[in-house]
Amino acid sequence: MTSSQNRDRLQAAISIALLALFFVVSIFFGWLGWKANLQQQVKWRESNRLTYLALETKFLAADFNGWQTAYAFDVVRGVPGATEDEAFSRRHFLDSSQSFELEVNQIKSHLKTESELERWNRVHSSFQRYMDVDREVIAAYRSGEAQEIQRANELVLGREIDLFTEISHSTEELIVLVLNLSNQILQDAESSSNWSYRMMLLCGICILFLLNFSVSRANRFVDYQRKLLHKIGKIAHTDGLTGIANRRVWDEELPKLVEQAELQEKPLTVVILDLDHFKNFNDTRGHQAGDVLLRTTAQAWNAQLRSGDLLARYGGEEFGMLLPKCGPDNAYKIVERLRLSVPDDQTFSAGIALWDGQEKPEDTVARADAALYLAKQNGRNRSEFAQLKSLDDADATKCPETKTSVPSQSAPDTCTI
Repeated sequence: MTSSQNRDRLQAAISIALLALFFVVSIFFGWLGWKANLQQQVKWRESNRLTYLALETKFLAADFNGWQTAYAFDVVRGVPGATEDEAFSRRHFLDSSQSFELEVNQIKSHLKTESELERWNRVHSSFQRYMDVDREVIAAYRSGEAQEIQRANELVLGREIDLFTEISHSTEELIVLVLNLSNQILQDAESSSNWSYRMMLLCGICILFLLNFSVSRANRFVDYQRKLLHKIGKIAHTDGLTGIANRRVWDEELPKLVEQAELQEKPLTVVILDLDHFKNFNDTRGHQAGDVLLRTTAQAWNAQLRSGDLLARYGGEEFGMLLPKCGPDNAYKIVERLRLSVPDDQTFSAGIALWDGQEKPEDTVARADAALYLAKQNGRNRSEFAQLKSLDDADATKCPETKTSVPSQSAPDTCTI
């Protein structure tokens, strides 16, 4: 056998060996890509499940809140049979409470760290304490004794409201936690998708074709998930009834606007508005008409504010406005203009407070709330200015905007009405 033949055979052997090695490596990388793709799908399903749980929990919490209010209202009014488990409002209240508890318990199985379980426990503990108080209230009402009924009324209007507020706040925190976990899992799924792409790319033309098809579908699914998370995030910051910002947005934006006002040396005015006699409106026209009134009023007000202003549903029939670069005088004019937008001849009262440049944001809100209370005392359908802490009693009725201790004196009011 000649040296040329030996060289040809050696080259052929090397070629076959390289082809075999390439085939084995291709299979190996294909297996790695397949494994990464499986992990990616598992993470997608888990992210989707968490997103669904968060959304469902928010809706069930709102349903639970609504039926609790309706049932408590019937009981306090003394509607015959309202305390019986088969009564319409109480039956729906019990059903919604069971559904809410079941959904919250399902979330627990997805939590791992101690801090995550602690947030879950806040919701669960608040819910259990609330149901204990509810059983105590029902027992008191069913006893028929006047003293027990009075005690039950106090519990309904006091302790139950406090506990339900605690449930609402802790549930919002839990929903945000679950959405963050879902987003983190989605990011991990995207990393797995990239790894799968690189591995599968080495498998050859045939495997590459299958990979491109798989990744294309994966990218569409990831885009869908991202849009869904964005929508969930928007829902978490929007009041479901009125469509405007909710209390969570108010709590987040208030300190930011205070800091902005301090840096820019511009005034910031806080306004708290409350629809007058809204309970009577609900009693005479029904809760559905009351919901329409709240939604129509909120949308009409929101359309008249500047882009930098914030209108949020503060709670019930109460709304809050944050007016940056706007002093109390112009804020008063804005509030009075809003009166023309309220339908059904409904009126409202308002409390107006200028941030004094030093106090905590919540203190400014408290002063605005106190001014609202004063407007209610003085006959409703009016606006009252809040007194600055630094002013003496003789100046209490004057517009705070004229005082040298407020930002508007050194920084002119640039509010455009």
